[in-house]
Amino acid sequence: MRLIVITNCTARKALPTPRRLRAHSMPKGSLKQIVKEWKRRLREADHRVEALDLYQGRAHCEATKAARLADTPLWVISAGVGLITETDRIPSYSLTIADDHADSISNRVLDGAAFSPPLWWAALRAAGIGKRSLAEIVAKSKETYFVVAVSSAYLGLVVEDLLELRKRDLDRVRLVGPRRKEEVPEGLQHVHMPYDSRLDGRKSPIRGTESDFPQRAGRHFIELAMRMRKKPTLERHRAMVLRALRGWPYKEAIVRSKLPETQLQRAVKRVLREADWHWSVALRTLRDDLNVACEQGRFQKMCRDIIRSRG
Repeated sequence: MRLIVITNCTARKALPTPRRLRAHSMPKGSLKQIVKEWKRRLREADHRVEALDLYQGRAHCEATKAARLADTPLWVISAGVGLITETDRIPSYSLTIADDHADSISNRVLDGAAFSPPLWWAALRAAGIGKRSLAEIVAKSKETYFVVAVSSAYLGLVVEDLLELRKRDLDRVRLVGPRRKEEVPEGLQHVHMPYDSRLDGRKSPIRGTESDFPQRAGRHFIELAMRMRKKPTLERHRAMVLRALRGWPYKEAIVRSKLPETQLQRAVKRVLREADWHWSVALRTLRDDLNVACEQGRFQKMCRDIIRSRG
């Protein structure tokens, strides 16, 4: 059985990102104008490295481990450069579809109500930036199973790609992210693997944060699937995951520390900087890694104030 691992890109990069390749530096305009300008900036970028060496963070490390276990190259879904493999040479960039980030491409579209992740994904391909189609790759690889370990935001990018697949091809896809089944479109829920908070419970050997949950689940799934000797049907893979999680307790509720205002501000600034100014990632780090309590609305306001102070 051949398995291919597909994951999403990460905000953390090994190289500094030039201002011109940060989405917030782009002029606002129509979707067509923006993708044309983004293509020009990518084309003019001087320094490029292989994707495997550019992306950083635990999520990327776990996805890479999964690909190595499967003995195949890692594939990456990127909002900036499309569907790529680990050996593709790309520049360091900062562009996301998440609304909570300064470099969200949705903030550059004049008619914000018309923006959607699938539209941006289609625009990348139309402009020749993202030349590969996930649907075409899956459909052509008849004997291959695709383990898609992505967040809900990045699933949103490629959801139409997956939904256009014929059933027999879609049935070779295994979604191990997002974390919650309700975040998966109805047409894809039957290929979603039943990972849950037991992956973060006290008996799990690969506990982590919510931001790297899909990739940790992906590695765990690959470890199990590589040992399977029977025909790898959806039902058997689902039962395989449930058997592995049986006996693992669910993650216990955590009581987080409440910091004085000055200490909290310092902590927020630190995690926001480490998350490359992506506030939702920073909030998970604050809560899950530092075990610090902060209400989401308050956290967002503090992040906006910190970002504004940077100019």
